Amino acid sequence: MKLSVLERIAILNQVFPKEADFVGVRVMKAIRKKLDFETKEIKEINLHPEIDPATGQSFMSWDPKAKEIDVKFDALEVKFLRENVERLDREKKVNEQIMDLCDKVLALKE
Repeated sequence: MKLSVLERIAILNQVFPKEADFVGVRVMKAIRKKLDFETKEIKEINLHPEIDPATGQSFMSWDPKAKEIDVKFDALEVKFLRENVERLDREKKVNEQIMDLCDKVLALKE
């Protein structure tokens, strides 16, 4: 699955639940390891926090030319991601920013 910087951040910050059972936390840890940004990549894509002067909200910024990465998820990870996208849908927490990511996740086969 090809993932952009935005999609990787969205999985970590929006798709992942705040808490989970023991297995869920282990699965999140495995997925996080695949999606995390290494120091070299952070420098290459100029990933850094910024603050919106109008709202005071912080957000991440990066080089718009940053390349997607190809990530392989095992069956348990796919199941976990699908369940959490479905949870976001049930809770009506899907927004335009993550809609394409949700479609990608739901298209994955376990």
